[in-house]
Amino acid sequence: MKALTLVGGYLLWLSALFASTGCELTDCSDENEIAGASNTDEADDGTTKVCAESLSKFEGTEETKQAAWLPGGSVTIKNVHGKVDVVRGETGIVSVDITPFAFRGNSKSAEAKNDIENELTKTVAEGDAQGDVVVEMSRSKGTVGADIVVRLPPEFDGALVIDKNSNGFFAGRLDVDFVGDAASLRVTSDSSCEIAAGSVPSIDVNCDFDVTAVVSGIAAGATGTFTAGSDADITFPGGTFFVQAQACQDRDSCLGSVDTTNAEAAGCTVDAAADTSKTVLCGGATAADPSFMVIGEGSLGDLTLRF
Repeated sequence: MKALTLVGGYLLWLSALFASTGCELTDCSDENEIAGASNTDEADDGTTKVCAESLSKFEGTEETKQAAWLPGGSVTIKNVHGKVDVVRGETGIVSVDITPFAFRGNSKSAEAKNDIENELTKTVAEGDAQGDVVVEMSRSKGTVGADIVVRLPPEFDGALVIDKNSNGFFAGRLDVDFVGDAASLRVTSDSSCEIAAGSVPSIDVNCDFDVTAVVSGIAAGATGTFTAGSDADITFPGGTFFVQAQACQDRDSCLGSVDTTNAEAAGCTVDAAADTSKTVLCGGATAADPSFMVIGEGSLGDLTLRF
């Protein structure tokens, strides 16, 4: 840890800076010294002396919350900070395993425990009489969060909405392994995403980093959009549909590309307007058939389509 001498308003500004870069500012004056802290640059003029202490992840006790779900009901998942896994669960129930945590300086285990107990709100509840369920992890302090495993009933057939936003701080991944017979899938995430999209007829996935997805079936009239801030790797099944792929969307310069891999071997045709823009038509698809879009928003992102 490096000792710093701070004056006035600079303390608040530097606290935000160190928090965003994985450190916590800690009082390390002589009466509050921390093991391992640097004792250089002693302050003799009444100013505050602090150390930049590396962050550790302190975990609380795992708990499970449940809510009843009715056929046709939606499930909305909101997690402001932490990993999200969506898997298959038990009939008629949405179950959530919650592992709370706090990122604090290495010496701050007691403070982390207090943050976990008092700064994190964990909600798993029936939203209304239609059987909708809301899963929400919210916080009043920026260093706390929860890694959650959401278990959907095998017969799930409602809308699935996932909103995961950690504001770029230890974002954690998003992994959707099960969607059942969802009527629609909407995903917004500030992390990389892995999505088993099944045969959902309406898909909208937008992730700030990589997107890996598998579409295992094509529903009548299906539409889908996969947007990646970096690379995307999307696998499609056999069937009649078309895919439009655009790398480096709205970018003045582009080092990304679109790779259609085995499309022609799978009986599809490829229309390449450029290395960064391609359309793949499978099963003799026309404009009236199911359609998908794969979009890369970064200037370096590569889009890979598999068939």
